Amino acid sequence: MARKPEIAELPTRLLMSALGSERRYKRIVIFGSIGIVVLGGAIYGIARTVDTRDTAAREATFGSLGTCLLGTDPLKDGEAPGTRVATLKLGVVGLPLDKRGAKVGDLAWPASCSTLAYTLAEHSSGTPLGTAAEALGKALRADGAATADEHAEIDKVWAEAATVKLKGTPAPDAPQPPKVAAPMFTAAQFLALPKFLSGNFSLANLREETASGSKLYFLIDQKDTPEGPVLCTANATDAAVKCMKVPEAVATLSPGLRLIGTVEDMARPFYFAGDRGQLGIFPPDGKHAIAASVTYGASVRADGSISFVTRKEGSKELHLVYQPAVGATSDQVALQATEIDTPTQTGLFWDWLVYRSLAKTGAPSHLFARKVEGAVLKPSVDVGELDEPAPMDKAERDREQVSGCKSDDGLVVRVRGQKTDAIAFYAGGRWSAPMKAATHGGALTCHGLEAVTTVIDHVADRDKDLPVITQAKCNTSGCTTTKVETRLLLAGLDIGPSDAGSSVAADAGGKLLFVWNAGPVGGLRMRLGAPDRLKDADDVLLADVREEKGGASVSSIASMRVLSTNTYSLVFLGTTAGVKVLRVEPATGKVTPLQGTL
Repeated sequence: MARKPEIAELPTRLLMSALGSERRYKRIVIFGSIGIVVLGGAIYGIARTVDTRDTAAREATFGSLGTCLLGTDPLKDGEAPGTRVATLKLGVVGLPLDKRGAKVGDLAWPASCSTLAYTLAEHSSGTPLGTAAEALGKALRADGAATADEHAEIDKVWAEAATVKLKGTPAPDAPQPPKVAAPMFTAAQFLALPKFLSGNFSLANLREETASGSKLYFLIDQKDTPEGPVLCTANATDAAVKCMKVPEAVATLSPGLRLIGTVEDMARPFYFAGDRGQLGIFPPDGKHAIAASVTYGASVRADGSISFVTRKEGSKELHLVYQPAVGATSDQVALQATEIDTPTQTGLFWDWLVYRSLAKTGAPSHLFARKVEGAVLKPSVDVGELDEPAPMDKAERDREQVSGCKSDDGLVVRVRGQKTDAIAFYAGGRWSAPMKAATHGGALTCHGLEAVTTVIDHVADRDKDLPVITQAKCNTSGCTTTKVETRLLLAGLDIGPSDAGSSVAADAGGKLLFVWNAGPVGGLRMRLGAPDRLKDADDVLLADVREEKGGASVSSIASMRVLSTNTYSLVFLGTTAGVKVLRVEPATGKVTPLQGTL
């Protein structure tokens, strides 16, 4: 029994013998442990060094990616990275592709930033940040035209970077976006612009006077608005458009109100209800109608009097009615049925009654003019031959076919033909012979001794509308014509208007104004310059019009109209936040938001 401990120790002794000695065993255990610790420390040190290097690489790459996509300006309070990129894109899409890279041959921005996104993914492999960065790299590489929406991918990368507390320190030579102008109004600023009055009216119910001077009168012929129908007056300098409610007796006849003829400075327009006044011609106070008859021209003077040309029911001759501010009305036959082609080829512009004569067999018609002095009609003056015959289409013959405008230097009248129109000037006490313009219809404006007709023909091209703008400029020496094809104007740029209601064009002080809505991708844009140099004119980004609906970006602009005078233009924008109005001053290109006041 005494030997049992020896038997129990036998395996241990055998082991010690195999190792050499108990002391040797202890040394092996100690040095083995030290070796393991040293090896572990070395591995930890190497891993720590690698992780530090990856962190530094991530910081540098993320910082360079931020500089490439966002630029060097810090984000504003509440501004998301995706929003900053989308704002930069609004300017970039107005540049040709070859001007969107840092160097010739580079990928166009923002595709040029894709390499940095892929590099960030490599340095963040196996992490949510790496996955987000790789998805962003793919999206950027595919976005060669800067028209894709990458809000989600960009904001996801920045969110994951914030999770791992990645701040980003860009390399000194980090690429930057192209230098582009910021929109004049951000999306929030644009929607916050003051509404014109209540803003709750359709631009289809905007009725301008038929011939304007420096003042511009227009009606909003819609009675289901908080203001009801209103008459507004704009000029070149006031910060607001002055409006007044249409008198109640007139307002009850809305819709169907119009402004006909010309209005002298210091005068107020008359109202014409129904078919050219068939339901009533009302003075500015609207208390009672002075007549109820179809009118083919009118002239309101500063003394409160009005002259108008009308055809009475059952009669073919045209009468001139003169209603003084105070006193009896006079009524006289102005033109016999045998003297005129059609009543719609007649017009009364300030002090002149003009009309196309009836063409005789084998002989063309002529343009005639008669001076009007109150109730006195002067003898007719033969202004000259009209080469182009009058329109034959009934729908066109039923519309007014003579229009006019006035500047400080003279009066211009335009007579509609079958294919082209004729222009005649009255200046220096005499009429010039009619000259043929290459345009047919369109807006007529004048300044100095120049008349300008602007016609916009809409041309559908897949999901875009690329109009052709034709402008005829005429003076006493003749007419010149310029065509502006927006297909060529915007060649290589994916910022064309989306439909026929997304662009307007007008003469603005001798320059061509073209304003169009390029949608959420391109915003509201403007070109202003000589018609033949419009391609070289500055591309002005007026507003970011993006609005989020159902998770997608859409345009906040639904409709557009332009009213132009000889010194400025008003651009009306029907938006989801009501009607906004911008005044464009052609001399300086200044754009001013306008509000209507009652």
